Amino acid sequence: MKVQEKFENELKALESSIVDVFRAEPNLLDSQVARAVESMVNIFKSKVKGKPAQKLSLDGLDLRVFSALDAAINEILSFNLELSNNDLLECLKVIEKSIPKWTKQLGRQGYLNFVSQYV
Repeated sequence: MKVQEKFENELKALESSIVDVFRAEPNLLDSQVARAVESMVNIFKSKVKGKPAQKLSLDGLDLRVFSALDAAINEILSFNLELSNNDLLECLKVIEKSIPKWTKQLGRQGYLNFVSQYV
C-alpha cells in the first residue's frame, strides 16, 4: 500500500496546515515551504535514528510554515497514538518530493496552488 493511501488523513492534515499559511500569506512561495518541510524531515530523520536534531535556521514565512506543520503533527499524534516517527517521516517525504514536481510544472507557487485545490 502506498504512503498516500495508508496515511491519507495524516497527509491531508499536514497539507492543510501548509495551505492555511498560504491563504493567510498569499506571497508564500514553494521554496519557503520546501525549506520548512526539509527542516521537519531532518528532525524526524534524527528522531528515527535516535540522534539529537540539528538547530533550525528558519525565519519569516519558512518558520511560520514549520510551526504550522509542527502543530499539525502534534494534533495528529493526539488522535493516533500508534503512529510512529517513521510513519510521519514517510508522510513528510511525500510532501517533500511533491513540491519540486509542481514548482517545475506550475511555477513559484505551483505546489501551493495545486494542493490548495484539494484541502
